[in-house]
Amino acid sequence: MREDSNTKKYSDKNSSELYELLLDVIFGMIIATSWNNNKAILFDPNTFKFEAFTLLLVYVTVVAGWIGYHFIIKKRPDINPYIFFIDLVILFLYWYLVNSVGFFSIIIMLLPMIFVFILLWDIVYDISLYKSVTRPRTDPQSHLKVMRGWIASHWIRIIFLALFIVQALIYFNIENDFKSNLLYGRPIIDWATCSTSLIMVIAYSKDVRRGI
Repeated sequence: MREDSNTKKYSDKNSSELYELLLDVIFGMIIATSWNNNKAILFDPNTFKFEAFTLLLVYVTVVAGWIGYHFIIKKRPDINPYIFFIDLVILFLYWYLVNSVGFFSIIIMLLPMIFVFILLWDIVYDISLYKSVTRPRTDPQSHLKVMRGWIASHWIRIIFLALFIVQALIYFNIENDFKSNLLYGRPIIDWATCSTSLIMVIAYSKDVRRGI
């Protein structure tokens, strides 16, 4: 039985390392393709474009996600297929993000969606960890205690998810009222929303161990 257990742990470790390697490759491909697709924005010395500012937001989000992911994996090395699937969904959203630089409204919708799946990642991981540990069932309040503990551990993500949702709702409700107020050819509301998004991403990622 002990040999079977050790074999299973070794197999799980190999699978986790394979998942991590594959996700690294996909992360790199996302950055590389976005760099190639956005050359016109990156290397235009004549004008300061809103798209360049948007691209900064996108790169900060994706790179912070890449760095944060590795910190999380060091703390939580066991990746099961369900978590891997969620990782692929998040990577697809990153890819969609870097290819939507010219469509700011899409970016505003994608940011809270990314946080939703990051929070889902935590839920799936914590459930799998909870099931793998034997706990006494004498305490009828044990599940409630676990839930409170989970909220206490992830309140930062919950708050930032709420902030991005509120920001998106405000943006789509008032964007038409500010279309005539332009700055460098774009509505001021776009500049303001992109700025607040960048500030929130940096604030959230200040401690990269949280990941994004």
